[in-house]
Amino acid sequence: MSDFKSRFIYIVFIARLSLLLLLLSCLIMFVVVGVPSFFKKNEVFLAILISVAGIAFQLFVLYSFGKATLTQRYKLIEINNEVFIQDFFSKKTISSSEIKGFSISNYGNRSIYRYIKTIIIYCHSGQKIELPQFLYWNFEEIRHFLLESELITYLGEEGFQWKNLFNRTYTFD
Repeated sequence: MSDFKSRFIYIVFIARLSLLLLLLSCLIMFVVVGVPSFFKKNEVFLAILISVAGIAFQLFVLYSFGKATLTQRYKLIEINNEVFIQDFFSKKTISSSEIKGFSISNYGNRSIYRYIKTIIIYCHSGQKIELPQFLYWNFEEIRHFLLESELITYLGEEGFQWKNLFNRTYTFD
């Protein structure tokens, strides 16, 4: 088996980080400019209601988008018949001996009406690493590589089920 490397789409990740910074700046502008302007209109109850609702909504969007952006940052590498998952922020590497197995899933995104293909890698430590299709140029090659590899156990296909607003439940935990 020749050496294999996933090809991460950095421009999508950078766009997601940029959008995350834009959302953060909108929250700051709302708090600094918007909230005081509501109180100047002498309708305190309405000002408090709009301020709390606006801040809560912006924090919800910021957290959910930020969590997805900052947790989907891994690349898959195969060197000398050993598979590694590398975090490209911290450069921490997880070897195939630390990996319990992987599954293939399609999950629905709440904001759009389509399914996103993803590979979920389960570690013995309990960590779950998602490799969503939209972040990799060679997603199908990654899928075929993992299915053909004897180094990581294929656990099967799994559906998705939302646990709460921010998390999905996983079949092979």
